Amino acid sequence: MRPCNAQPKYDGITADGIAAQDERESIYLRDGGRCQTCHKLIAFDAFTLAHHIANTKANRLRWGNDVIDSPLNKCVTCPGACNDKQNIGGRPIACAVLAAQISGMKSTTSWPRSER
Repeated sequence: MRPCNAQPKYDGITADGIAAQDERESIYLRDGGRCQTCHKLIAFDAFTLAHHIANTKANRLRWGNDVIDSPLNKCVTCPGACNDKQNIGGRPIACAVLAAQISGMKSTTSWPRSER
């Protein structure tokens, strides 16, 4: 059984139908190859993708797969502490703002599904 916070497997394809490697390359280029926490340059083979809203079963139920799997919910970081600092899960308003941006909503005042 897969742990609840593991990325679902799509045989190398993301939920959007983009090859996982292509998505990693796209996010790496978008972020300029820099850690989004400490801003150091990172080699392509050394970075990790951090989720702003963590990839957990609870967050998938609360915010939806589209939000969790979105490239806007991911960024380039150094492994370890830099990755951990990108997690905004303890800040519900920041999560709602990000989810609204991802969903293309005009208003950032909407609440997650579980609070409606």
